[in-house]
Amino acid sequence: MRATSKKVPDFKSLKKAVKQANVQREREEQARRAAERQAMSDRDLFLQSIGKDVVRLDASDRASTVSERPKPVPVQRIADEKRVLEESLSDEFS
Repeated sequence: MRATSKKVPDFKSLKKAVKQANVQREREEQARRAAERQAMSDRDLFLQSIGKDVVRLDASDRASTVSERPKPVPVQRIADEKRVLEESLSDEFS
């Protein structure tokens, strides 16, 4: 009987933790819904202010902003090596 009584407080703390997690999850969900409502309200206000004749462009009509970056070229190192090679081949000795 005593072994079971020791587990009861553990279940109470577990139950409390689960309840707190559920409350936190519900708060986050309410905040998400509020942000979504605000975004929709802002969108509607914008659409009303620009007029009803404006049509949104299709995604296919938009320019692509992703371009391949050029590969890095070690310009300074190449210049340094060229200068060293030229100096090593020169007839001037110091």
